Amino acid sequence: MARNGSGTYNLVSGNPFITGTTISSSTMNSTMTDIATALTGSLAANGETPVTANIPLNNFKLTGVALATVRTDSATLGNVQDGTCNWVAAGGSADVITATYNPAITVLLDGQVCYVRAGAANATTTPTFAPNGLTAHTITRTGGQALVAGNIYGAGHELELRYNLANTRWELVNPNFTGTVITASLTGNVTGNVTGNSTTATTATTATTANDLSGTPVFLPQ
Repeated sequence: MARNGSGTYNLVSGNPFITGTTISSSTMNSTMTDIATALTGSLAANGETPVTANIPLNNFKLTGVALATVRTDSATLGNVQDGTCNWVAAGGSADVITATYNPAITVLLDGQVCYVRAGAANATTTPTFAPNGLTAHTITRTGGQALVAGNIYGAGHELELRYNLANTRWELVNPNFTGTVITASLTGNVTGNVTGNSTTATTATTATTANDLSGTPVFLPQ
């Protein structure tokens, strides 16, 4: 009989032995076989028993668990709080970024996030990233656009990289935006009324613009 499916173990046929009677070998053997089956289905303290099903903990905790060191280990609260499972300082170079995570990343999955502290600013539009010796893929931004120099600001820039499996690229979620300051100007013979931020120009052709064309600098992100 072994266990009954709810964890309870009962001897086969109840207690088959009666005081003052001769023990039957077949009954004894049957009982011992049932006990052996129950023991085989229990977890050995030395870890040699492979688990064959999910184990409900009934709202109890696993305590004294060591920090995970390989990908298939159970994560502990310490792993989560330390944040080191998917963060590391960058290796490689400014435009060929590598990272050695522990536990090691062994496969790239869609939406996977890696955090890495940059060692330098990117100088090209196609820097790459490769965690744990896997294939290097190009880093892009804002939905697959090429980076510009300085989108990785420099040493100490904490990069958030999300993998896009369909396009085999790393999306830089937090690029540093650089830009160019331009000054809008209006030339020509303009007469008419100016109200607020709206200019109505009266010449041979009438034109209306909602922009302030008085020379106010406009910042355009690249």
